[in-house]
Amino acid sequence: MRSRIVGILFVLALALWLVWNIFRKSETPLTQVNVVIDGDPVIVASWQREQDRLVIVTIPASFAALAVHGLGTYPIRSLWQLGTIQGSSGLVLSQSLEELLALPIPWYIGEIPENSNINAVSRLQNVFSFQTLPAIVTGRIKTNIPIVKFIGLAWWRLFARSDRTIEIPLGASAATEEPQPDGTLLWLVSTEAVDTVLGDTFEEQDARGEKLTVAVYNTTTTSGLAERVARIIDRIGGNVVRIGNEEVTIERCQIRANGDHLNTTTSRMLASIFTCDRVLQVGNSYADVIVAVGSGYESRFVP
Repeated sequence: MRSRIVGILFVLALALWLVWNIFRKSETPLTQVNVVIDGDPVIVASWQREQDRLVIVTIPASFAALAVHGLGTYPIRSLWQLGTIQGSSGLVLSQSLEELLALPIPWYIGEIPENSNINAVSRLQNVFSFQTLPAIVTGRIKTNIPIVKFIGLAWWRLFARSDRTIEIPLGASAATEEPQPDGTLLWLVSTEAVDTVLGDTFEEQDARGEKLTVAVYNTTTTSGLAERVARIIDRIGGNVVRIGNEEVTIERCQIRANGDHLNTTTSRMLASIFTCDRVLQVGNSYADVIVAVGSGYESRFVP
């Protein structure tokens, strides 16, 4: 009896450690873990600690989106293959959907063929299960999720409550039929429709609560980068009040703020999402926090 109690306590302690590892502050102040799962439909799963819920966004694989690295517009089902050709596996898929959904998606996992023809929740349960772990360890299923984080997500999924799971399908109303130069038609996902459907589902409460104003400046010659970054900041609950350009190009993104604002959750969160250096700002500025986008982020959009 005693050994059984010790075993139960050990399992509970292990579970707590795994869940803590998913969100540990040393990695990122974000309280959500977002993963894209290849297949049809493509699934973006978001484990959200603050709301104690799981959000599942589904996108038909036949819908098209603009691929990163200047590759052009492709059906979403082709993005993993494009990444494989480039030697980056699922990175093209995850980064392209980051831009489409304006959502940080650092993690990806490949399609499991036997999971076809079942609903999104069941697919997610099958992917993040301990039965899948051997295929993850051996590399039969491609992913960039560290093993410990995968186990933590699988454990959380095991005890996830159905009443704390939200499904958001991006259906036909989120896409428009667009003719292509070769005469074919593609259902192109509208970012405006995405913003309407997702709303504030992915807001970070700490960032919203701090109410800091944010200005975004593009220091590169590639137009539209500041707008892309601002859209992601808005999605997670930031308050973008200005978008502009700077003449001097920097390589690595910078988060600039005074001493009081440089160590806030908002500043640390933005530095984590966009891989920025945090730089002390002396004197007054237009906003509490400045995000200066450099050539490092620009490289995502050029061939």
